[in-house]
Amino acid sequence: MSMANNYFLITSIYGKIWQFQLVSTSTFLFMAHKNSGFSIVELAVVITIVALLIAGIFVGNTLIKNAELQSVMGDVEGYIKATQTFRDKYKELPGDMPDAESFWGSEAACPATVYTATHHTTTCNGNGNSHIGDIYTDAGATNYEWYRAWQHLANASMVRETFNGIAGTGSSSHSQVGINVPASKYGKGGFTLYYIYPSNFAADVNNFAASYGHVINFGAAVTNSYTNGPLLTTAEALMIDQKMDDALPAYGTVLTSKSPVVPNCTTSDTAASSRYNTAYTQPACNLVFITGF
Repeated sequence: MSMANNYFLITSIYGKIWQFQLVSTSTFLFMAHKNSGFSIVELAVVITIVALLIAGIFVGNTLIKNAELQSVMGDVEGYIKATQTFRDKYKELPGDMPDAESFWGSEAACPATVYTATHHTTTCNGNGNSHIGDIYTDAGATNYEWYRAWQHLANASMVRETFNGIAGTGSSSHSQVGINVPASKYGKGGFTLYYIYPSNFAADVNNFAASYGHVINFGAAVTNSYTNGPLLTTAEALMIDQKMDDALPAYGTVLTSKSPVVPNCTTSDTAASSRYNTAYTQPACNLVFITGF
């Protein structure tokens, strides 16, 4: 048997040759046989071989996807642990750290530094108020702490990636995956770390009510904004929520956003009746992980 460009050439023990084309993981086409006269047994053998090949491709793809989803959960848990370790060592949160420049050097014109995509260690101090930014209270004035947080963690060798520490040019909350926030192994997703004020946050148009505090928002990058775009399918979001929390999109420590942010992720913006909309099979969800710090 040989394979090239999705075509299978299978030669029987009698020298007969059949050509098949793999159209998809569920379909193959019998194209031709060069020698006439073949037995049912031979044809059954050929079909069995092709079926095994298709099954192997399907299983392989499933294993890869499951590993990528597992990596999302592992990354979130790792970032939470890294931030807690940083706080234990430096007595401050990354990004919010008021003396970061004394450890890693000063950027020019902090905190409104000139944008560069180049990863570097010189940095800016945070304001030391125990919040990594304050998404609802200061009109974005401390959003720069969102991106210094990842840079401070990298400078302290507590995450493996490196970052530029600066918001993208689109806005003060412009996350750029792999540049100022970590990239996920799943899709083109990224992780933005920030503080939602206050505890016992009342629901608004974009968010369900919860005691948020610091969160990691995992999703697709949104133009000139942060990583809260649709990335996971509803089934994938449900799987992660089941493994880490309560399988409910509007409760617990793993949530998603409301329909203005991710229109097809849940069945309702009313928390009590909201469920993951598993009838929708395309990428639809972000996930908001409450960190507990």
